[in-house]
Amino acid sequence: GALEEPTDGEARRILRAVEWVGILYITLAAAVTAGLLPGVEFRQFRNASLVFVALGIASTVTLRHWIRALYMVALWGLVFVFYPSATSVLIALTIAFTLLMMPLRPSRARPSRLRPYLLAIIGASAVILAVLNMSTGVEVTGDYFALVGKANANSGRLAVWSEGIDRFQESPLFGEVFSGSTVTTAVREGSSSEFQLPYHNDYIHFLANGGLIGLGLLLLWIAVTEVLVLRSYTALLATEETSRALLLRVLLVGYNVFFVTAAFNPTLMGLSRAASIFSIYALMMMTLRHRSAVVTW
Repeated sequence: GALEEPTDGEARRILRAVEWVGILYITLAAAVTAGLLPGVEFRQFRNASLVFVALGIASTVTLRHWIRALYMVALWGLVFVFYPSATSVLIALTIAFTLLMMPLRPSRARPSRLRPYLLAIIGASAVILAVLNMSTGVEVTGDYFALVGKANANSGRLAVWSEGIDRFQESPLFGEVFSGSTVTTAVREGSSSEFQLPYHNDYIHFLANGGLIGLGLLLLWIAVTEVLVLRSYTALLATEETSRALLLRVLLVGYNVFFVTAAFNPTLMGLSRAASIFSIYALMMMTLRHRSAVVTW
């Protein structure tokens, strides 16, 4: 609904607001973890919502607010001690990788147009290899759970993922056209009782409910968004619209983190979380240097 592109000053104010959202979120998460806010469940601050932590850390680093960055990292470390999820490790790697993919450049220097795409190809290749070698990934995560003393959830996730694959095989092209159930039935380990839970993987969810077409459209949306943002980022740096470029950099961190967590959590199935990612997407589309690219897409 934005009729005009934001000015550099407006982009900087948005960036600062995003920074404070992340700081507020991690402060609340740490307070709940430490038991300072009784009555609030800690699970509300787990993996699926860590995109706010990513936005906050990326903002503080991008704005070079180092004390705030250290504050956020310290509180995130505190939360991690109480809930050492493997997803948090992947999120940290995604934050670092995305920031490296979009390096800061002096205003007079010509930003590299090739580096972001090379790093993006490397990252996509790593994801594909991880998917093709799922058994190795399961062994690695099993070792990680043993190392940090966390309950191994591999068997439960593999069970619901397998159910999703079976449902996909019944209708590979269209799936259930998103008209079927969004949960599956599994048997709790060590007992015969059945319970329902989501697929804990949005890609499996799209594959089961939308088939190859549904998953393909999701992946196409992600890929096109990445290309548009990377192209606009280099263009904004070249025209010295630094604040808009920095805002795009931070928002892409949140966008990438969201879809990394989507591989292990039902992120798009929650209304508030889905609203968050589409809000991030809307901000990116508003900030792009070339509005014609948005119209074309």
